[in-house]
Amino acid sequence: SPCPLPCRRRRRIPDSRRRAGRV
Repeated sequence: SPCPLPCRRRRRIPDSRRRAGRV
């Protein structure tokens, strides 16, 4: 499942990766 539109618009990095790197 591809990341949401806002996520794809900002970058091609998946939301799951952004969440893992944030916390």
